[in-house]
Amino acid sequence: MAANSSGTASARVLVRDAATGRAAREGLAELDDRALVGLVQSLPRASERRAAACELLVSRYHGLVRSCVRPYRGSPMSAQDLMQVGYLGLLTAIGHFDPEVGASLAAYARPCVSGELKRYFRDKRWPVRLERSLQELVLQVRDATGSSAPNPARPGASARTAARP
Repeated sequence: MAANSSGTASARVLVRDAATGRAAREGLAELDDRALVGLVQSLPRASERRAAACELLVSRYHGLVRSCVRPYRGSPMSAQDLMQVGYLGLLTAIGHFDPEVGASLAAYARPCVSGELKRYFRDKRWPVRLERSLQELVLQVRDATGSSAPNPARPGASARTAARP
C-alpha cells in the first residue's frame, strides 16, 4: 500500500512539473532569437522560463553545432562527445551575445562553438595534463626557440634520441 501511495505522489509531482514546464515555455516559440537571448540574460539562473528559452535556442541552433562538429568526424573522439562540447560553446555564445552589437546570434555563435571544439582538442592532445596557461607558455617558447627544443609533454625525449645507436 505504501508503494502505491508513493507512486501516486510521484505521479502528481510529474504532472505538476510538466504543467510548470509548459507554463514556462508558453509564448516563447513565437519570440525571435534576440528576444530569447534577452530573456536568458535577464532572468535568474534558477528560472524555469530562462531554462525553457535557453532550451529553445539550443534546439534552434542544433544544425549550427552539427555543422561545426562535421569537420572532426574522423577524429578518435565520439560524435556525441563533440556535440556536447559544441553545445557548451553555444551556451557560452548565448550567455555573452549582445544583440545591440552583433548582427545575429548565428554569426556570433559559430566562432564560439568552433573555438570550444578547438580548445577541447588542444587540451585533450597533451599526454600529461598541464594547465592551459602552461600549455600556451610552452607553445610560445617552442615557437620562439624553434622546433629543436624538447617537448615537456614527452619527458625524456632528448635522452631517447641521444641513446639511439
